[in-house]
This record gives sequence, structure tokens and C-alpha cells, in this order.
Amino acid sequence: MVDEAERLNRNAANALLKLLEEPPPRSVILLSCNAPGRLPVTLRSRCRLLRLSPLGVSDIHSVLDRLLPGMPADDRERVARLADGSPGRAVALAQDDGLALAALAETVLRAIPEAASRHAFPVADRLSRADAPFGAFMDQLCGALDRATRAHARGMGVAATWVSRRPLSEWAEVWHALVHLRDETERLHLDRRQAILDAFALLDGQ
Repeated sequence: MVDEAERLNRNAANALLKLLEEPPPRSVILLSCNAPGRLPVTLRSRCRLLRLSPLGVSDIHSVLDRLLPGMPADDRERVARLADGSPGRAVALAQDDGLALAALAETVLRAIPEAASRHAFPVADRLSRADAPFGAFMDQLCGALDRATRAHARGMGVAATWVSRRPLSEWAEVWHALVHLRDETERLHLDRRQAILDAFALLDGQ
């Protein structure tokens, strides 16, 4: 099982290609991928596409009940809503301050177009440490941005004020830029503090 295969670097993708071309006998190799278009064509052409639908909220509740039976009911409800149908994301949210990071991401988005001036430096200082959950925060930021813009596009509920400030096409570009920034920062061990400052500037349209 290769999770988030779209994040493989070139060397890892080439090694995987050799494995796909000459798989071990009686083996099944699964590549989990959120963005198939980002996989190299050489990998995609050797795979069979299997689309998996997100789990329903009740299914996520069942997963949490089984894996984390002592979780408070309010936290379990919020995790189920934020998990977007992914049991792995639900478990990650339930651990390692996931809910606190999700709340911080939503606070940052609500501050647009003043996210940078209000929150950039405190958040950057907090997440620049080697043991800080930089990737987890960026995941929550991208997830919150994705949920809000999708809801606005579908006319679901009252749009957040910050969503209405820019066309949805621009928010899609911001989302892609944030994902790229997260991936490059972690893959190349770039300056996390600068990455956070750049992320907030993207959100504010600077």
C-alpha cells in the first residue's frame, strides 16, 4: 500500500515504476491517490483506476467508536464533520492536537484579508520548530479552504465573508499553491517560518 502516491518524488516514483513493471508473484499493489493527475503518466498507465467514495458521517462515527471509544461525544461529532469521509483523517484529527489545529486554521481564514497582519508571525513562530506540526496545520488550512469554497459553489448555507471577496477560480489557485508550498517545504526541508508567512500572504491576496 502506497498512501498519497501523488506526493512521491522522482526517485521514489522511478523505484515504484520498476516494482509495477515486475511485481512479485501473487501480489496486489495499491496506490492511494487524492490527485491522479499529479501522478507520472508512466505510473498511471500501469494501474487500474478504482474510485472510492468518501464514507458517510455515521460510518466515521463507527470507526471512531471502535478505535477511540473514550473520545468525548462533542469531539467525535466535530471530527466526523471535518474528516471529509476519510477514516485516516478522522483518526489524525483526533490525535496530536488535530482539533486545535483545525480551529486555528478556521480562525486564520476568518481573518482574511488581514490574516497575515493578525496571525502570521505568532503562527509562524509556533510552527517553525523542528517538532511542530507544520504539515498537519497546512493540511487543516487546505481542508478548511476546500470545504468553504465547495460549500459556497454549491450554495450550501451562508457563505463566509472571506470566500465572497474573490472568485472561486482564484481560491482554487490559492489551494493548489498552498498544497505545493506544503509539499515543497517538507520534501526539501525549507524554512517553515517563511512558508507560513508565504501561505498567509497567498490567503490575503498579497
